Amino acid sequence: MTPLSTYATGDTDYVSKLNADNSAIVSAVTAVETGKQDTSAKGQPNGYAGLDSGGKVPSGTMPSGVELTVNKGANSGYCPLDSTGKVPTANLPTSGGGGGGTTPFYVPLFYPGKPPNAALLTKIVLPVGVTFPSSLTGSLGDTGTPPTASTSLAVAFYRAGSPQQTGTITISTAGVFTFAMSASFTSQAGDVLKVTNQATADATCADISATLSGTR
Repeated sequence: MTPLSTYATGDTDYVSKLNADNSAIVSAVTAVETGKQDTSAKGQPNGYAGLDSGGKVPSGTMPSGVELTVNKGANSGYCPLDSTGKVPTANLPTSGGGGGGTTPFYVPLFYPGKPPNAALLTKIVLPVGVTFPSSLTGSLGDTGTPPTASTSLAVAFYRAGSPQQTGTITISTAGVFTFAMSASFTSQAGDVLKVTNQATADATCADISATLSGTR
């Protein structure tokens, strides 16, 4: 814009000069208005995102399905990948992990014939982590010949040779199985399950079969 002091007295062209200056001002203002964004559009669809006190886009403004980098490798966040696109070893479950899920896992047991006193009926190395519920809920059993008197089998889980949890399987004279365990137990890979006959074997109980139910 031309200062008024530059216009000489009697300058007959001052009107055209003022019009030119006005035109330049109008163009500048129009350019500013064209590029502006109304405050009412802040945080609105097709508008613009505001910033938090740290100058960052708030998480609530992020589209659904997008994870923040602060959640990378964090609990309940998402797993990072290494330079080869693989999950790092540090982010894999510990040995024996996998228990506590909802996928059914079954451990079948069978002893043919009549077991002797205190016989080891089965010994199984568990290959993965499995959660067995208290009372071994969902487990089933059957016999070829039911016992003459109620028979109790000892169930025990071992880790590195040390017992971790124990339970029982009771077989009635009608061949009905009752499973008991005071609390749930989650195994690790390599844990050992043992089922042992009672100290004095029943005279008739034979062909004992059972399936222990768990999840992973």
